[in-house]
Amino acid sequence: MPNIYSMVAAFFNRVTGAKGCKFQDNAAGNAPVKFSSFVVQEDTTFTEITGSKGTNFITYFNLTGITAKQGALFTAPLDEHIVVCHIATGSVIGYNE
Repeated sequence: MPNIYSMVAAFFNRVTGAKGCKFQDNAAGNAPVKFSSFVVQEDTTFTEITGSKGTNFITYFNLTGITAKQGALFTAPLDEHIVVCHIATGSVIGYNE
């Protein structure tokens, strides 16, 4: 079991974006990512969002057939991060794990 300090540090890094961020849009193609969360910058649709444990985050976030609206925040569970973020239209700012 991780100690309380490492758990708080992991949570703090996610909440504050302490490990930096990256702009992602459909021009990024299949570029690999390692996001703990992302914020939608404009109305956005996704073709694939996959987690480090194979989780289909389009289903997890209930984004099937949905346009995510500007300003929406999506966060992976603490024990996982986003490794694939393919965008059909729009853009996001992803916060590094």
